[in-house]
Amino acid sequence: MKRITASALALVLLLILCACGASTPAETATPSSEVVETDAVEEAKMTKEEMLAGATATTMEDIDNASVENIAKAKQLYCDKVLLLEGSVLRIEEDYIILGDLLPVYEMRVYLPLDDLVNLTSGQEITVVVKTEPEIKEEVDVVNGTTFTTKCYEALQAYLVKDTIEWTCKLDSKSESYEGAYNVKVDGSSVLKLVYFAADAEIPAMGTTVKVEGKRIAKNVGGGLFDAHIIEILE
Repeated sequence: MKRITASALALVLLLILCACGASTPAETATPSSEVVETDAVEEAKMTKEEMLAGATATTMEDIDNASVENIAKAKQLYCDKVLLLEGSVLRIEEDYIILGDLLPVYEMRVYLPLDDLVNLTSGQEITVVVKTEPEIKEEVDVVNGTTFTTKCYEALQAYLVKDTIEWTCKLDSKSESYEGAYNVKVDGSSVLKLVYFAADAEIPAMGTTVKVEGKRIAKNVGGGLFDAHIIEILE
C-alpha cells in the first residue's frame, strides 16, 4: 500500500513539472537591428534670396586673373563659395552657359533655368549668383589636330540676377558710323561709347549727364548698350 501511494505521488509530481515546463514561454529570438545604408542626403538647394544674402561680389576677370597668378589661393577664394558674379556669356548650351572674360584661361560653367537661358545672347554681360563646386574641371578637346585645354569652375546652383548693366554717361552726339546709336562718355572718360536707346525712350539734349540701363552685348555692332532706357537725369 505504501509502495502504491509513493508511486502515485511521484506520478503527480512528474505531471506538475511537465505542466510547469509547458507553461514557460519559449524564448524568442530578438532580431538584430539592421543598419540601413543610404546615400548621403543631397545638400538642400538654396533659394535665390538666401544666396544673395551671403554672396561675395566678384567678376570673371578677377577670377581668371587670380587663377592664373596663384591657382591654390584662387581655389580657396572661389571654390565651394557663394558668389555674386559678373561676366560675359561666352557660349550657351542646353542647360548651362559658359561665363568668362575676354580671352579667358579660366571659365565658369553656370547651370541656369531654361526660362533664363532662352532669353540670353552670346556676348551679353550679365550678373548671376552662384554656389561653386569644390573642384575645378579640366577638359581637353582636339580641333583640327590642335589640342585645347579648358579649365572651368562649375556652379550647379545658380540664378540670373540681372541681364542689364547701368552706365552713368554724358550724351555727346549722334553716331555717324552706327545708325540709331548715340555717342556717350561713360564715368567722365574721354572715350566715346555707343548707346542704342529703346524706341520709347525720351532722349534729352546733348551734353546732359544721365544714368542709363540696357543690355551690353559686346559682339554686336559697336559693342554698345542696347535697348537702353534713361533711369535718371543727373544734370
